[in-house]
Amino acid sequence: MTLRRKCTTAATSLKVVGSASLVYDNADDPHELAPLMPSSNLVGERGHVLVTSRNMAWSASAMTLDVDVFTRAESVELLLKRRPATTPDDARRLAAELGDLPLALEQAASWLLTMLSSVDEYLVDLKEHARELLGEGQPRQYRGTVLTVVSMALAAVREQNPAAAQLIEVLSFLSPDPIPMRLLWEGRRAGLDEPLRTSLPAVTEGSANYRLVTRRFGTDHVLTAEAAMTCANAMRAAGDATQAYALASQGHATFRAVFGERHPVTLCAAVNLGVILRARNFDREARELGAATLEAMGEALPPTHPYLLSARSAQAINLVRSHRLEQAQVLSEAILADSRRLRGPGHPYTLYCAVNAAVDLIEVGEEVRGRELLDEAAAALESMFGADHPEVDAARGQRRIECDIETVGLT
Repeated sequence: MTLRRKCTTAATSLKVVGSASLVYDNADDPHELAPLMPSSNLVGERGHVLVTSRNMAWSASAMTLDVDVFTRAESVELLLKRRPATTPDDARRLAAELGDLPLALEQAASWLLTMLSSVDEYLVDLKEHARELLGEGQPRQYRGTVLTVVSMALAAVREQNPAAAQLIEVLSFLSPDPIPMRLLWEGRRAGLDEPLRTSLPAVTEGSANYRLVTRRFGTDHVLTAEAAMTCANAMRAAGDATQAYALASQGHATFRAVFGERHPVTLCAAVNLGVILRARNFDREARELGAATLEAMGEALPPTHPYLLSARSAQAINLVRSHRLEQAQVLSEAILADSRRLRGPGHPYTLYCAVNAAVDLIEVGEEVRGRELLDEAAAALESMFGADHPEVDAARGQRRIECDIETVGLT
């Protein structure tokens, strides 16, 4: 579904719900957004539209509210909350130097927590970096202040972990949306310089990120649950289903507690948990969870939603594990057709579906058609990921591929 279509669907939904808020974050040109706005008689009566923008042209067509920097009291409150060891006097000095800018204050608090430095040391470093930036002609207003704070952090990262600094530089060219781990896996073949080339496979495993997020937010935070599920998927793919199950169970429990049993993100986590249950040969539990999840997803999501394809793929593999090969083959072929239509024929998950459909064809006796489809899908996956990718190995070995779901960004 295109972005325009998603926005139009959201705007239309205001007609049928009792009350809702529609948020367009970081919008630019009012004229570009105009076709995606709900009709004026719905706004206020059945919901609200909130637009965040740096473009002052919005003041001509909507009520505007200037969002200023923090008050000094708010700045001090944030710093003391994020780093309780900070004294009120130090918090006031830091807030004054950073101009009470919320983003700069948050980054400064993170620096003090991570680097274990004092406020005095931080302010010395801040002034030194500010002089360097001013010497390069950088502005010393909002952007200049934040840039100074960010440049300090990047300098420390370059010194302590050059591979991480390289990764940050690469990711800075991407949009601010969540970045799939699979994209990083594909990046191993992009001609990267050392040391990032060697370090990138470890990044895609997700274990380091999980440990970092757990230290920062605790075990029952949504971001920790997202990191746990990403790490669990990678561990399962690497063959460690036992530890993967522990992490996936933790993530699923957190999503369920925060969002409820039938929320889409909880259901996506349930799909992943079912994949891991099969990897541990808990077939009955996987079947029961898969059936309940597919039913709930069918009620929570539109029939064309790609996450439903993953849940249906899980159902097909459950049928195989129950020795109902003919039913599995019919279902996997339908899933492949739907994935080609919804995701496109070259999408990685469409190729996974092609592998599964091919294996099912071979196992019900349609050897020629199945072998042709399998060879085609395996070649496409190898071209995309390289010969050493686990999904390529599965395709070459005539094994079905699980279609788990990355929960990063779903919350």
